[in-house]
This record gives sequence, C-alpha cells and structure tokens, in this order.
Amino acid sequence: MSPLKLFIFVTACSVASVSGQGCQRVNGYNQPGTCPPGTYEIYHDHFPSTDYYSVACCQPGTPDETSWKLYTTECKSTGCLAGVGQDENDGTKPCESLKTRRYVNGKELEFEETIRDEGCEQNGMKGSIALCCVKDSLDTLQATLYGVEHKEFPHFAKIGKAGCGATIYNERYVLTASHCVTDANTYKVDESMAPYVRFNIEIEDAYTVNKYTVVEVIVHEDSSRLAPLDEYGSLFNDVALLKLDRDIVFGDNVKAMPLAPAGFDPRKYADKAVIVGFGMTNTGRQNKVIQKANVLLRDNAKVLDREGHLANMQKYSDQLIFVGGIMGDSVSPAAGTGDSGGPAICRDANGYAVLCGITSFSFPMQMCEDSLGDICFPSGYARPDYFRDWIVKHAGDQSKAVLLKQPLFGLPVAKNKYPHQVHITSDDGSSCGGTLIENDVVVTAAQCIANGDGTGKSGVKIKGTQDLKSTSGKTVEVKDATILEGFSKTWKRSKRVVSLVYETNKAKKPNAPVVMKDPYFTNDLALIKLESSLGISKVAKVASSADVAKGMATELSFPRNTTRSGKLTQREFKLLKKNECQRRVDKLSGAGYHIQLDENVICGVEWYSGGSMCDRELGGGLMCKDSNGEEVLCGIQVFRLCEYNAPNLFLNAGEYSDWIKSNAARL
Repeated sequence: MSPLKLFIFVTACSVASVSGQGCQRVNGYNQPGTCPPGTYEIYHDHFPSTDYYSVACCQPGTPDETSWKLYTTECKSTGCLAGVGQDENDGTKPCESLKTRRYVNGKELEFEETIRDEGCEQNGMKGSIALCCVKDSLDTLQATLYGVEHKEFPHFAKIGKAGCGATIYNERYVLTASHCVTDANTYKVDESMAPYVRFNIEIEDAYTVNKYTVVEVIVHEDSSRLAPLDEYGSLFNDVALLKLDRDIVFGDNVKAMPLAPAGFDPRKYADKAVIVGFGMTNTGRQNKVIQKANVLLRDNAKVLDREGHLANMQKYSDQLIFVGGIMGDSVSPAAGTGDSGGPAICRDANGYAVLCGITSFSFPMQMCEDSLGDICFPSGYARPDYFRDWIVKHAGDQSKAVLLKQPLFGLPVAKNKYPHQVHITSDDGSSCGGTLIENDVVVTAAQCIANGDGTGKSGVKIKGTQDLKSTSGKTVEVKDATILEGFSKTWKRSKRVVSLVYETNKAKKPNAPVVMKDPYFTNDLALIKLESSLGISKVAKVASSADVAKGMATELSFPRNTTRSGKLTQREFKLLKKNECQRRVDKLSGAGYHIQLDENVICGVEWYSGGSMCDRELGGGLMCKDSNGEEVLCGIQVFRLCEYNAPNLFLNAGEYSDWIKSNAARL
C-alpha cells in the first residue's frame, strides 16, 4: 500500500531536460525544426513574440513517449492579467494572451477559458489569472465538471514544493499529512518540502497575495514515515502541523475549518463526504484547477475485511476513514496523486461542514486486478478527531470567530420559515414539492402532475407539511389544474454512462453511478387548484420579473430517502448567467449528455458541495431576494444530474408571473 506521494508538477518543457529516455526537443527560430531519425513530432510550440519554435520529438515505444503525449493538451495559465476582473462574462478574452501557440499534426490547438482566479497582483495592481484548456479536450471536461466555484472552499491551502493540500486550522497553523513533509529515504522531517503555504487560490499557478512562510514543521512523533515502512507500506499517524510566520488574515475568502468532534461517526449524518484537491485524474496529470467531488463514505470493517495489505491496517482503523472507490457494485470517485494532505469534509449533527479527514493514501490498481478483485481505490484519510489532543497540544485551540460555518448537503428548514412549501404525491408513486402562492393554489413543475405526453396523473394529493415523517398536516385533493402550453418530455435519459473519475476492474465491471434519474421536460410549469384550503396563511410571493433570479438563491426541497430525515431542507445555490450555464452544459456532451437549454430556465450550482446530487425531489421552490430585499419565488426545480458540478435547472417563475397570476384567478 503506497501513499499518494506528491511530486512537483512537471511540464513538457522541463521533461525535455531529461536525456536518454526516448524524447528530446529540437529548438530554433523562424520555423519548426525537423525531428532526428527514428523519432517523430508529438507537437511543437511557437512563441510569436520571438518567432521561436520548440519541437517535441519522441521515439516510438519509449517510456517518455507516453508521458509527453499526456502533456500535449494540458491546460495553461495566462499569468497575472493586471486590471482584469473575475467575471468570466465581461467580454475579455484572456486566453488570447497566452505566450505560446501549440500545434499537433500541423493544426493549432484552440484554447478556451474554464475558470478565473482573481487572487493575483502585478506591479501593485490587482488582477486575475485565467486557466485555458484545449477546446473539447478531456482536460476541459475535467476542469468544468469537477472544478470548484470561485472562493468556494476558503479553508483550503496549497503547500509549496511538496504540492500537497492542507487545511487552515487556526490563526497560525495549517493541518496536512506527515508524508507530505518527510523524506521517504532518510525517514526524517524535510522542512524544505514546505517552504510556504498559499491560500485563496483555485488555479495552481495563481500569484496569490495570501502566501505565508512556514517557520516550523511538526510531524506526529509516531508517524510511520519516521521509520522504514513495514512490508505493506502502511501509513498511520499520518498528520502534521505547519506553523506560519505570521497570523493569517481572515475574511470571507479565508477561513479556518472546524474539526469534527471527538468520537465523530461520519456515516451517521450523511452517506457522502466532499473531497477537494489538485490531484491527478484519468488525464494522467495533476490538475491545474482545484477539483471537488462527492464521495461515498465507506464502512471501515468492510474495507479492511481482507488479507494482506488491508488486514495489516485493521489495528489502525480507529484513526482512519475510507471514502470512494469501488466496492462490489458500488462506485464512487476517490483521491488521486496530488490530493495528499487535503481535506475530506463531512456533515455534522447540526448539518454543518467539519473536517473529518486528511488525505493519506489510496490503493493501487494492481490490488483490483490481483488479490482483491472487488475492491479498488477506496482512499484512506487520517481522522482529525482521533488526533484532536495531539493537534491542540501543539497548535492550541480554534477560535470560533475565524471558523467557517457552512451548511453541507442542506439544512432543515426552521419551523414556520417556509410554511408555503407543500408535498405532492400521485398514484404512480412519484412525489414532488410545490409552493403555495394563494391559500388554495400551488405552483409546481408540470411533471409532478402530468405525464410526458401531457395527460394528467391520477390520485394527485397535496399535503401541507414540513416533515414527511410527521403524521400531522392536512391533505387535500385537486379541484382543477393547468399546465404551461408546450410542456413535453424533450430528452430521455442517456443509455451511455461515462465515468470520468475511475477505472474499473477489467475482470468485473461494477455498476456505474446513476448520473440521471429524471428526464428533462420543456415548459415544465403547472398550477394546482385545491379542493379546500390547507389552512396555511403565509404564502409565497411570485417574482415580478425574470431578472430577479441572480446572485445567490435558496432551494427548498424534500428528501427522496427519508431514512435519516423527512424534513424540508434549504440549500444555497449560486445562479449562473445564461451563457456560462450553456457553456457548462455543453461540456456534458463529452460525458454522453446533450442538453439544449430553454430560454425560460435558470441555472444554478449548489454552493459548497462536491457537485450535483439527486437525493431530493423536484417541483419545490427557489427563493431569491428582490430589489427590496424581500424573498420571492423566482424558480421551480425541474431538472438535475446526479454527478459532476453540473448546473441544476429551474423554470424562471418571474418570466411567467403574468401567466401564473391570470391562471390562478381563473382556476
């Protein structure tokens, strides 16, 4: 069992300095050089400002050939663009400022912007750095479908040289893995691996103003990396603290992460955790943009119920959690090389995010194909709660004033906060949310009361409740209903399921995760007239115009699985501009999903999450604040994918405010 050993990200240019491995560079001016006999051109770079060319030449079948090919389409960063803002839709085209042009088979590669990071400064002027990826490449797909939102994880830190991730603990310390700062050959702490720490970055090459020098490295005295590893290469007590040269300047974009409480059971409050890092994916390279993913929390006993490698780890089970990977027919993303030291984030008893793991190791692929067969890649994380006493002894306590207080996977709605949310059921077993806009009129998605061909569902009932497990709340039947003209099923779920994160056992392929549970409908809007009032006096006000839907919004929804809770939950969503949403949706075609957005939909991504999930029902309300600061119904939930950082779709209620008002009066 080997750790996720971190190394410096190697570009194709620096690889060229290695000789005798089958590849070399031919450099010159005015025109591309010719590759030596026995080699061929992989690609060549052109520097227009100097008319300088650099040709990557490789001998077929050599070790370097494969690695050099991997870097052909790697993403590039622009460098700091002074005066350029963070808005990706401001009309600027930062990727046109790239200093090099790359050609493959004589054709210039087209680069497109995937994300910006505003945390840079040049000549005393603040600016942005953009990440540019080859259009329609796997790199672009990865950066779009797994990339974080701007300033989404304010506790994440990146360690210089070692390249590991870390988490801000308090004003002066960050937490990471001990194997990130120890020499595998000398078994000693190597402070040169962590000369500095950077915060508030999304792009690996960003010139951040939040750069702090490390003045002390504190490794757990019983870390397995301070002695020769056992025959299995087991990692345990894999925690370390880095002391910084000055107090961290905290703000909205820089926060410390609360540790999980002592004895924390991560699987008690959620099925999944969120992992974050620059780690390697199936592009074969570490990422240049922070990636995130929702990962399944694994049962330690089941993971370790094996012989050899895993049996040896049983005595360390109390200090570990396992996430992701393949176990039998269950598939989930997992950590990769470059994620070491970074966080696993879990939901606590109150619904808030806590640090429940520090990335330590993953199992190598050969374990899938050889001795284990049905278990591949679950990632092992050191538990901060297990090491709490050691952490506090060396770094002191955490100050509540600087801690992140962020809901994870939704918060139960406070009593009477959103009483206008109702629950809709029908004889076909489907169920949805809905919103009372008058004491006897509900607005919801048309798919909740009608079939794809427009025919009505039978046995539709509406219950006024905030908890699906509660027996209280009045239930009424439908007196009348109407759906928006043009409602229809426009796109069926794809038969093709593509996994971007995991390789599977060649002998036994597990079930791929369900990426799409529900079909996509167009004009997905309906009004329901109730037989009688539900006795709820507080109803929702419908947005008066389409442009109310912007900024941050609150989604209200009921869970699909009520094992843990049946309560109505609220989730924070970042709403996207239409062109940015379509750009992201277009990238889904690379994973086998082709969606053309209707003009009447709003796009949003769940804030502080590992991506989209199908753990809740559709039809409920999206609440936005209008110009007066009043919460109004701006959207109705109509579609979401179950994986990736894919936009969720909401029908824009403000766009149909007149239709809603006139039909509510008519029914």
